[in-house]
Amino acid sequence: MIKTLLSACMALSVLTAPVVQAADFPQRPIRLLVGFSPGGAVDEMARRLGQAWETHLGQPVVVENRPGAASLIAADLAAKAAPDGHTLFLGGTSTLIAAILQTQAGQALQVDPMKDLLAIGAVAESPLAIAVNPGFPAQDIPGFIDAVRAAPGRYFYATSGVGSLHHLGTELLMQQLGLDMTHVPYKGASQILPDLINGQQIQIGIVSPASTLEQVQSGRIRLVGLLSGPRLEILPDTASFSETVNGFDDAISRMIIFAPAQTPAPIVETLNSSLRAALEDPALVRAFATAGAIPSIRTPDEVGAQLVREHAIWERAAAEVMP
Repeated sequence: MIKTLLSACMALSVLTAPVVQAADFPQRPIRLLVGFSPGGAVDEMARRLGQAWETHLGQPVVVENRPGAASLIAADLAAKAAPDGHTLFLGGTSTLIAAILQTQAGQALQVDPMKDLLAIGAVAESPLAIAVNPGFPAQDIPGFIDAVRAAPGRYFYATSGVGSLHHLGTELLMQQLGLDMTHVPYKGASQILPDLINGQQIQIGIVSPASTLEQVQSGRIRLVGLLSGPRLEILPDTASFSETVNGFDDAISRMIIFAPAQTPAPIVETLNSSLRAALEDPALVRAFATAGAIPSIRTPDEVGAQLVREHAIWERAAAEVMP
């Protein structure tokens, strides 16, 4: 009888443990893993988010930078952490694409974002932009389309690397518009701007709007349009190709908060509701706008459905574009 009661109590404790943990959550500071180096745009946004988020969580949000492998190192650490909500990962589109490219290259995948991680909520969307040398014969999106279409194969466009969102997104755009340009991969965005300003080697670059604002304002380069997504507050007069190409809304960098896959639903709900509240903070909204980003407030189910759809899009794009 006593053994039976002890067994029943132990079983009950196992079943109710996640609920008790969720009720007491969070019990200590939140560890937010970021797959990029300190001082960059993603790192800065993560720290701004942490400051706003901790007000609603009641615990500090501590950013921990673990750069490498297009954020897959940080993703792997998060996936292997205890599923108690205290270790999270700030990933997104680049993480998704990096995992797809590894799989298609036949490499062993240490972490599968679609299986090993659970989306807690969205953070922000950061559109890319098509920048041109001032000598390029176009001022806006219609002019750009006409110029490239009139000279198939003549123009070279630069991105921060083969298989990047910049690369795959531009290839998708060219497919939909019937354009023909040659891709020139650079090792990083900082190397693109000098050549783009010079105009001798490349006349087109796919860049972050915020990082080029000074050059745009000085007239050294010109933005013909955002690659995808909504318009930005810092560039209200710069249209998006989404306004011209029907349904072209996915070539945009999305930032998402992930937790280990087995994180209990009540903890997920607490994290999501507090994250949504943080993203409505006026100071955070202003900081994101300065960085060329737009807060994205979504439920875990909405983010999960978006990930499934975009995974299929980038998997198909990579299969068509990559050698």
